[in-house]
Formats: sequence, structure tokens, C-alpha cells
Amino acid sequence: MISPSWLNQLQTKYRIYGFYWSVKLTLQYLYRKVFYEFFQKSYSQYGEDLLISRLLNSRKIFYVDIGSNHPQKFNNTYFFYLQGSQGINIEPNPLLIAKYSSIRPHDINLNIGISDQSGLMKFFQMFPDVNSTFSKTQYQYYLKHNSVLVDTPNIQVNTLASILNKHFSNNISFDLLSIDTEGHDLTVLKSNDWTKFRPKVICVETQLDLSLHQYLLKLGYKLVRKTPINSLYVQKNSSLFPLSVTL
Repeated sequence: MISPSWLNQLQTKYRIYGFYWSVKLTLQYLYRKVFYEFFQKSYSQYGEDLLISRLLNSRKIFYVDIGSNHPQKFNNTYFFYLQGSQGINIEPNPLLIAKYSSIRPHDINLNIGISDQSGLMKFFQMFPDVNSTFSKTQYQYYLKHNSVLVDTPNIQVNTLASILNKHFSNNISFDLLSIDTEGHDLTVLKSNDWTKFRPKVICVETQLDLSLHQYLLKLGYKLVRKTPINSLYVQKNSSLFPLSVTL
């Protein structure tokens, strides 16, 4: 039986996208659900979690997931959580982060955003929720491309460096940094202290953002995998690098 919330989401999608795109998006979701989650036990959108596991040669890792969205669906770290891994999930949407307490109680789950300085920042909460962003430019783009503004709450934001300083000791090289903040990713990266905190693998939604790519190259990372929406980087001097295939 379809729950009222799911039925409401389907009705909203139909109203926004029309019949053709509603059917197409639903079929795409079902394909990913069956092909990736059911057959491959992957919870990422395009199997990124499995690629990360192969790069790290481990299923037990420590992760920091920024813009983690839903605790299971299209999530880059839920696969690792099921294997006994733990980490930090950062999600500004209060409705989404509330789900983590029951589904992922062993993680550190923070209802904040990440930006270049601490304070309050307007959050453009969208439908579908995966398009929510702190970026005004990205928000305006989504408004023109079949998204609906739900709310604009002021959300507490902190720098990535301040969050890692609070939860880690200095000069730690943790396993995975996953970032999906819809046009705000470069700001997130620049808010880190790269002299102290250098993740072994970075998964980020680069797509056509060459400035983000160039920034990671200057930090000493190299692109080693690419999916339709995400790029995976590893440290050039990492032992992981010989195991990877450069694209």
C-alpha cells in the first residue's frame, strides 16, 4: 500500500513535471533501485559506494558526508554503515536529518550547513529535496527547471575545519569525504584546513565545474573515477593511487 507521504510526492511530481517526465523519472528510480540496490547492494545513485569500497579496499571506514540528504536513498555512506562503519552526517534540512536518529543512530548526525564562515545562512529548501541548496544561483536555476521552493529557513552554518577540529585530533587522514551541496561544493572544500585534515578519497559532484576540479588538483588530489554525476579523487601520494585507473 502506498503511504500518504509517497502518494503526496507522486502527486506533486505529476503536477510539476507532467505525465511524461513523471513516468520517466519514476522508471529511472526503479531501475536504480533494482540494478544497484537489489542486485549490487549499493545505495548510491550510480554505485559510487562500491567504487569507493574498491579504492579503499575496505568496507569498514570513517566518513564525513556533507549534504547527506536521506539516510538511505541515493546515499554514498549507508553501504558502509551497514558494514559497521561510522562517521559524521551533515544535513541542513531538519526533516531529513530527523530520520537519521532511528536509521543511523551510531553516526554523529548534525543539522547544520557548511560554509566559509560560521553564522546563520538562508537555505533554499526545494522539492525535490535533492535540489535544496545554500547557493542562490543554483536555487534560481532549479526554479527554472521544474523545482519548487518549499521554505527558506535560516540554518546554522560552520566551517568544515571547525567541525573536524571538534571531532578529530589534528593531522588526521580519514577515509572518505562525500560532498553534495548543489552548487555550494567549492565553498565547502575551501572551508577545510587542508594542512590538518586530508581525506583519502573525495567524492564530489563536479560535473562541469572546472574550478572545483582545478582546486582539488592544486591540493594534491587526482581524478580517478567518474560517474554520470560524481567524481572520485584520491591523494596523489596515496597508496591507493596505484590501484586506481586514471580517466
